[in-house]
Amino acid sequence: MDIFEQLEKVCVLTTLAFILTQTKLMANLHKPKLPVRDRITALVVFLAMGLLEEFVAHQSGLINARIVAVCAAGLIAGPAVGVVVGIAITALACTIDHFPLPAVGTSMIVAGLIGGLLRSRLPAMALRPSIGFALGAGTSILRYILLITLPMAHGYAPTGPVPLEIAKAIVQGAGVALILVVLGKAREQDSCVRAASMAEVRALQARMDPHFLYNALNTLSALSVADPEAVPVAASRLAHFMRASLDQHDRPLIPLREELEVVNAYLDVESLRLGKRLIVERDVDASLLSMLVPPFLLQPLVENAIRHGLQPKPNGGVVRVAAYARKEHLELRVSDDGIGMPQDIRIDLINSETGRAHAIGLLRRRLRHLYGDHFIFSLTSEPGQGACATMRIPLISIDHIPDNALSSTAGREVRAALPARSYA
Repeated sequence: MDIFEQLEKVCVLTTLAFILTQTKLMANLHKPKLPVRDRITALVVFLAMGLLEEFVAHQSGLINARIVAVCAAGLIAGPAVGVVVGIAITALACTIDHFPLPAVGTSMIVAGLIGGLLRSRLPAMALRPSIGFALGAGTSILRYILLITLPMAHGYAPTGPVPLEIAKAIVQGAGVALILVVLGKAREQDSCVRAASMAEVRALQARMDPHFLYNALNTLSALSVADPEAVPVAASRLAHFMRASLDQHDRPLIPLREELEVVNAYLDVESLRLGKRLIVERDVDASLLSMLVPPFLLQPLVENAIRHGLQPKPNGGVVRVAAYARKEHLELRVSDDGIGMPQDIRIDLINSETGRAHAIGLLRRRLRHLYGDHFIFSLTSEPGQGACATMRIPLISIDHIPDNALSSTAGREVRAALPARSYA
């Protein structure tokens, strides 16, 4: 056997396993039953893996990609895919290489079925590398036993020495385990990225100006004397803002409607404090309310506009919140007619990538994580002329997520958090 052909098989197996990590299937591995699209993807990949024996390294050796493909197909995609891959690979092996149908067909179909049943009934266990090793090695041993006990095709010499067959079984088990290890590492990385993304959302929450809560409580105290009947309404608005903001942090995307509810609750509380000094204007098309946006996308910008733009201005001013559809993009805009800022401060805020809790820096990192290069963030301002923060992100409906709308890692994260219909 040629060692280079065996190494070539290992490289191709690893490559195909990596391809699986880049598909939508990754987002649904935790589910007992994969959506139809994911099962089709797995079917195509594992059939390609089975063809490895025919087109990459035709000579027999320690690694049998057919066994690896069938076992992995069942463990990852369920019994239907496992059995179909087993039947297809058996047909190829018997037609092209004239393998004996009873022995090869039985071992392949049993492997796909057992792996699939484990996947459907014990999904977490099925994805363990140790289970993959056991199934791959067991299938190789079963194939060997069937080859020496069942009638052989004319002229077929099935087996080698027992130690060699044991070595083959170990290698087949290691091949299946390798695929599951690659998928497991990708899932761990996704979990780390998701945790980092959620940590940034929490950082934005923690950054929420403590003076806002202090001022809100002072407003409630003042209202209890000047207008006691207004206190329940004010307390309700503050509670709504706090509850809504805390409910958002564990989701990568939320409907624009929910984000605007947080913004409106925040503005309600600030309006009680600032009174006529704060004028709010909204320009949001109702058809955009179901579009998906990252949580805490607008509220920090509104907070900045009020705190740094309008509050220092003696007569206050206007803060505007707008949302527009721009072909395949959603444009969100927060502007004010406050005191503005010098160019050096504006540039520092836009370009800040340090660990400091700048809301704009955190927002830009989150947008880059979610959308890759498919977003635009700009901040314009001149002293005395207010400021305007504009974001343009992919227009994503809760009922449809385009394949190229999100970065690959974030796309799996988002799809895992949404119903299957949202990306079918």
